[in-house]
Amino acid sequence: FKIGSGDFESCPELPDAVRTLMGVGARVVYDTCDPLHRAPDSLAGQVQIELLRGADLVTCPTGALLQELAGFTSRPIRLIPDTVDIEPRTPFFDPGDRLRLVWFGWITKPRLESLERHLRKIAEAGDGRPVACDLVCQPVLPAMLDRINGAFGAAGLPVTLHHRLWELPWAWDAIAAADMALIPHDADSLDAMKSHNRLSTAILAGTFAVANPIVQYRTLSAYAWLGED
Repeated sequence: FKIGSGDFESCPELPDAVRTLMGVGARVVYDTCDPLHRAPDSLAGQVQIELLRGADLVTCPTGALLQELAGFTSRPIRLIPDTVDIEPRTPFFDPGDRLRLVWFGWITKPRLESLERHLRKIAEAGDGRPVACDLVCQPVLPAMLDRINGAFGAAGLPVTLHHRLWELPWAWDAIAAADMALIPHDADSLDAMKSHNRLSTAILAGTFAVANPIVQYRTLSAYAWLGED
């Protein structure tokens, strides 16, 4: 099973369930794509360390994360790279009067705040044309989008953020229909050890991708725009 930091907010009994599972003789495989242990003061970080030490097998998607996790457990760790299931499409780039962006994945509060900052920069540095960004992910609170859109409006910025529920295969079409896929990863976030799958998905969708140069993205730099700005 996979546990993310947000799960503990909605299911506070989860840590005890994890400990019970490991204590009844069940075979436990712990799959993770995040170095949650870097925040040992958080409940998620504490439970990840317990899982790393107690699971029969640990799996993760990148070599960088494997090396990081190896310092916390004597259990075997298996590297299983992420797959990318989207069918390749012909690259296309022809923005019209409105710039259409897409962000897709599993949204968290820090990621939403990061996206808000980047959209603000794009609008402030742009040529005045309206910017629309589709947020393709799990359900989010409408109040969160209302706050962001309200802040853009109060600042006089021509930016609108829309939510689209992640649902295949429609999500692939939403990514392919955008002018640009925006994939920011803040340098101080836990995303630095993520796999290539989001960037690979955008590239295969034929969408021009703009992303920060985390380790797993750098081998794809000839097919996207990687940078800090």
